Amino acid sequence: MGLDTWQKWAGSDAAAIIARFDAYLQERPQAGERLIPFPKEVRNGIEWARLHLERFTVDL
Repeated sequence: MGLDTWQKWAGSDAAAIIARFDAYLQERPQAGERLIPFPKEVRNGIEWARLHLERFTVDL
């Protein structure tokens, strides 16, 4: 999906991340599972990434 570092999470918004999940799953269907996270889960992930970005930065 392309969200492989905390920098990418911190630089995104919830709607964009959910759209990426949706597009990914449209291409690779998974039967019977809810794989798209709820907006609150994504917002919490973004918030966590922004708070801890300095500690978990990956040099690309």
